[in-house]
Amino acid sequence: MVIGRTSSSTVKASVRALLTPFSVGNSWTLGIAGNTYVADIDGDTNWTALDTFVVTKDSMYVVSMGTISVPGGTFDSVYTIRLRLEGRMWSSIVYSRTGSSSAAWSDTLYRDYYIYWRPHLGYVKDSAFQYGKWHYLFVNIRVYFWETSLLEGYWTSLAERTYDREKNLISKGYIDLSEFGRIYDITGKKVAEGKGKIYLKKGVYFVQIGGRKYKIIVR
Repeated sequence: MVIGRTSSSTVKASVRALLTPFSVGNSWTLGIAGNTYVADIDGDTNWTALDTFVVTKDSMYVVSMGTISVPGGTFDSVYTIRLRLEGRMWSSIVYSRTGSSSAAWSDTLYRDYYIYWRPHLGYVKDSAFQYGKWHYLFVNIRVYFWETSLLEGYWTSLAERTYDREKNLISKGYIDLSEFGRIYDITGKKVAEGKGKIYLKKGVYFVQIGGRKYKIIVR
């Protein structure tokens, strides 16, 4: 979990993010409550006045299990897991707008993060909502933030070390190469090369990594 950045490094916290096997009703803590983190947390890249986040509560809870539909498909046995973070934050943005160091401390700050997790696949969907409130003179400053991410596509295969020219891989829109590789269409024309996530049009392709070749079908 990335908490924030300084001008030269990333400030992180080691957390107990997911405790498996999942079971509805299970709960655990991340292990960061009671800690204080100093970094650019509000995203204004103000390195001379870094923010401060004091974590007062952290919790993870397995809410339910069911079926969910996203652009990448419909999946059953998806666990809904809720993360709740609570604390207080000193924000350089609020300080710059009010000129008051004491007013830059929030009255409250919390973040609800929902993870929709399919065993043997991973994230199917996640969503986050964050709320913070600051008080300055007779004005309440409220900040809301929310976002949702959906699985667009995925691919499955055996581990790369067992790639075999006789095995076909099925991909939904892209392939993710852990090593440098070259991709050819069925005519033998090279259409892409590189490492990491590579997006392709629908069709049949051949991927070469070193002396190994395998076929992939993009749907």
